[in-house]
Amino acid sequence: DNSPGYSYEHTTIEGFAFTQMSGVGWFGDLGNLLVMPTTGPLQKIAGREDGSIGGYRSHYDKATETARAGYYSALLTDYGIRAESSAT
Repeated sequence: DNSPGYSYEHTTIEGFAFTQMSGVGWFGDLGNLLVMPTTGPLQKIAGREDGSIGGYRSHYDKATETARAGYYSALLTDYGIRAESSAT
């Protein structure tokens, strides 16, 4: 269910892709670039959404989520960071 890179039922964010192929099978190949704003010690793996394995992934507050053409923002509650991404 992740081929578009976003599914509303997800409760965590693993990162923000700067290519449009994240989740479609590239999984790090051919220049896929995933960025995740964090604080604290460096985490080298994303972890699991169910929390069984820790990592840099974060829960986010759906009430703070804003999405429109060329813009996305959400509060990453595990880090207290408002992440914003835009395209021009």
